[in-house]
Order: sequence, then C-alpha cells, then structure tokens
Amino acid sequence: MRITRHQIIRKIIGWELELLDIQHEWVYFTASAENMEMGGTFAIRLDGSGLHQIGNNEFLLSDYIGSIKQHLVFQNRNDGSFTIMKEQTH
Repeated sequence: MRITRHQIIRKIIGWELELLDIQHEWVYFTASAENMEMGGTFAIRLDGSGLHQIGNNEFLLSDYIGSIKQHLVFQNRNDGSFTIMKEQTH
C-alpha cells in the first residue's frame, strides 16, 4: 500500500468557516469572527491562490441554496428574499 503525503496550501485560523460549495475550481465559503462584525463570503482557488472576499456579512444570515447556471443562490432567513451571485471566472 502506498501512502501519499498531502501538502497544506493555506490555513485560515481564528475564524468560524462554513463551506458553501466547490464549483469550477473555486471553493466558496463564509467566514465570521467571534464578534460577528467582521467576516463575509469568500472564494479561493483549489490550489490555494486567489483568496478574495466576494460578499460582506449580508450572507451570514442566509442559507446557501445551491448553484444554477454559474450563479450562487442564497435565501435570507429573516425575510425569505433571494440573492444571486455570479460564480468566479478568473
């Protein structure tokens, strides 16, 4: 049996993370600090590059519904409204 070694390409420490989805070589997740004043929705490439924020705290009170036609769909828990965000392409 061959054992392979995994390489850690990036760690995010000190934040509460929730994975949303993996689409077209991008990982989408929400991150929030303990005080909930900081955080948002982020995207990062599978190779660990390209980490950037794509939304503010507006999605922390939303449920991720899924993706459709290269868009991420969220539903707000308070008022039931939907927000649609285009997937990353670069």
